[in-house]
Amino acid sequence: MGDQWMKMRRILASHVLTPTSLQWLRGKRDEEATTFIDSFTINVKINLLLA
Repeated sequence: MGDQWMKMRRILASHVLTPTSLQWLRGKRDEEATTFIDSFTINVKINLLLA
């Protein structure tokens, strides 16, 4: 498993986690974070109203 993990890590570092790809996905990450926080906030408010 150690060798396989090292190969996967190398591929991630060289192809997936490049500065260009991270910048390209930044908008989507921001959108997902906002959606998560909004849904969490709504759930908290609902639970407070029902309590």
